[in-house]
Amino acid sequence: MLICCSCGLWLINYMEYWTRVTLSGHVTQEDISNFRFKLSAILYNSALNKARGLPDDGQQYETHNDVDGDVTELDELDIIMSGEIKLTRTIK
Repeated sequence: MLICCSCGLWLINYMEYWTRVTLSGHVTQEDISNFRFKLSAILYNSALNKARGLPDDGQQYETHNDVDGDVTELDELDIIMSGEIKLTRTIK
């Protein structure tokens, strides 16, 4: 099965194996497929997961637009023209 949305997983995996000089190991697509399950377990079991243990009612909920009113979306041209990447939002 070809998964075309693994770029975020590659990034997180590279951050895990980056030694500030090189990668400490060779990462393959199979590693990324396994990492997908590992990451979901890590996130589910995290102490920061406030929804852990709550019943799943099967419904999917959307957030209201006003929740992300302080988020500034940058397109690729904005980032290239600025010459630097700045933190635009902090996690509370």
